Amino acid sequence: MIESGSTMSDCPAVAKHAPSQVRRTKGQWFSLAAYWFLLCVVFVYAAIVQAKNLNLSAAAGGQMPYLDYAKNIAEGGMPVWYGDHNRLPLVPTLLAFVYTDDWPTFVTRSIGFSITLSTIVLLGVSALAFRLLPSLSAAAFSAIFAFTVLLSRASFVQAELLYYGLSFLSWLLMCRLLQKPTGWLAGVAGLTLGLTYLTKASAWPMMLTFLLTMIVSQLWLWLGRRQCENSIRDKQVSRSWGCAGIFIAVFFLTVSPYVWHNYQQFGRVFYNVNSTFFMWCDSWPEAKAFADAYPIGDSFPDASEEVIPSFDQYWRSHTASQMITRLRYGLATLFQLAIHGVYFKYLAISLGFCGLMTWRLRRGFIPAIKSHALALLFSATCFMGYLLAYAWYVPVAYGDRFVLSLYTPLLFAILWWPVILSNHQMANRSRFHPRLWINSFSAIMLGLLVLDGVFSIRKSLIEPTPNFVRFYYNESRELLYAGNRDEAVQGFLGVAKLDPNFAPARVDLGMMALTAGHSQRATRWLGEAVTIDPNSADAWNSFGSAWSAAGDFHQGIDAFQHAVELNPAFAIAWYNLGGAYSQVGSWGEAKAVHAKLMTLDRNLAKQLSQLLPAESEATFEP
Repeated sequence: MIESGSTMSDCPAVAKHAPSQVRRTKGQWFSLAAYWFLLCVVFVYAAIVQAKNLNLSAAAGGQMPYLDYAKNIAEGGMPVWYGDHNRLPLVPTLLAFVYTDDWPTFVTRSIGFSITLSTIVLLGVSALAFRLLPSLSAAAFSAIFAFTVLLSRASFVQAELLYYGLSFLSWLLMCRLLQKPTGWLAGVAGLTLGLTYLTKASAWPMMLTFLLTMIVSQLWLWLGRRQCENSIRDKQVSRSWGCAGIFIAVFFLTVSPYVWHNYQQFGRVFYNVNSTFFMWCDSWPEAKAFADAYPIGDSFPDASEEVIPSFDQYWRSHTASQMITRLRYGLATLFQLAIHGVYFKYLAISLGFCGLMTWRLRRGFIPAIKSHALALLFSATCFMGYLLAYAWYVPVAYGDRFVLSLYTPLLFAILWWPVILSNHQMANRSRFHPRLWINSFSAIMLGLLVLDGVFSIRKSLIEPTPNFVRFYYNESRELLYAGNRDEAVQGFLGVAKLDPNFAPARVDLGMMALTAGHSQRATRWLGEAVTIDPNSADAWNSFGSAWSAAGDFHQGIDAFQHAVELNPAFAIAWYNLGGAYSQVGSWGEAKAVHAKLMTLDRNLAKQLSQLLPAESEATFEP
């Protein structure tokens, strides 16, 4: 297990004694409680600041689908519990407990729900860290987890908040189960991983990795040269496979309602639109086109194998070189994304310190590897598998949420490794004092985090990133297309507030106001849009439409002229310009526009000719 003080006998996966825990005095526990309290207070305050400045509507942060999911569960019960088979039901089910018919109140409650949930996750992960690591190392790890992983989405309804905590706990439990298998531990690990899967579907490969590691360990026990009696070996094999059976049984019992529904409706136990279809597409437009063509959230597509994205179809249609190129591109993209995150520096510095301590404590390296071989094998395989899967998915979608799912266990393992080495080195009575180095390094990390909090972290709570604004805008447009105009308006208003120089949101606000008959409001929004982006032909065309709707056709003509000057092939703008000329009686200009439009769009030219009087109407030739 990932705990200090454990050793292994010559038989793999057999511990000589239970791993020792970090022991502390009452005074130390009092100090830790004070630290926990201070950590949570600062975290909650920062989350509230984030909510006030960034979480301005339900469209922000990709939380609207979860809010709708929770609403459907609260109103419809079990029949809609299964959702769209993209998002899993655990977080929406919890959110349904705070649902109310008053939508603005529900959105406000959801923010409080997310902050509460993230705080609970923080307390749970911190408790594990203080149980397994020295105090300063655990304090540094908890603070880094709080302010570089959780805080970025603490006030938003997202499954990642719960997933980061549950997946970390599942990883720890499975590492412990590999080292010292017991029935109760297998049951707890199965239950935790089941809840992790019901939070995000990407949890199930962890179970597969665990079982593969278990198989490898048992093969090594049978085929390798061992120095233990057959009776001991047989007993250990039986206990390991018995625990594996309990683990699998509890896992499937936990997820049984959901996976049974998957099997009945789709013919697949672990059905999810992302892993089943989208990851075998080459781009998001391709994935979206497939999703628009088939009701993949309700039934398995009734189409030929060549049409349905799958591993077999991808393997047949792509070369090995193309697949390697995709992985290389994905890995490079994830690396570039990670190095721009505030969390990356802590991982890089910790990795450097871990390397230094490994060299200084090299006499304990081999014993540490032997005593934790299964946990290390499982962790390394799990990390590399997920990293390659996320890299593969990059052409379809990517973001911090993928990288951060690996960050917490990886950082913990890096901070844990010098502690394990120091335990073995201390047995050799070295004059080197590793705990002093570990505590000093942890104190430096805490100091660095404080500086980050004063500058970059504080700034991130009040100033959105360009990617956040763009995603917020795209979510608002999705709501508009879905017919949810009220939330779309709130989303566009939020984007306009967050980024005063983001013209597209103002264009959409102007056009929505124009559609609703508020021409003056439309001209104000669209006037701001063309001021921000005077080179946008679309914005000028919309601005002209607003002026025309307000009855000021001369202002409309000026705006339409700007649009066609910027884009001479803009047929709709030419049509609008011709219509505005006809409204003010400029028949000659209107006929000239009609002649131009005949070269661009003959259907629009025909419609424009109907606006011209008979004595001046241009001849239309079909």
